[in-house]
Amino acid sequence: MPLLPQTGLFSRRFDFSSIFTPDFLTAGISYQVINRSQNSERIEVLDEKGRTSRFYGDSKDEIEISVIGKLTKEQKWALIPDNETEHEDHCCACDDEEDHDCEEISETEEVVEDNLLEDYNQFGN
Repeated sequence: MPLLPQTGLFSRRFDFSSIFTPDFLTAGISYQVINRSQNSERIEVLDEKGRTSRFYGDSKDEIEISVIGKLTKEQKWALIPDNETEHEDHCCACDDEEDHDCEEISETEEVVEDNLLEDYNQFGN
């Protein structure tokens, strides 16, 4: 594993605290650091505040962070769950719903067929 500088002209730290809940952060979320400028990578764990370690260097390195998940007790990767919101029956956040005209949202909306190749070829034309 390459040694990384502990000081330097440039320093960077990534903060993921607004993405994950505090209880999930305390469980330990692993991430992969990919330094494209130095052709190196390593795996670390976010701290309890959802931050990566600080990266130092003498130049502006191209650093990529890939959040992996966390290890289970069996030392297997546990994927980060999707937090999908369920459809709610209200149309606005107001307390007084009597004065609002709310349209019913249809669960069976029209399915749009996307042709990605056609979209790609038509892009910019």
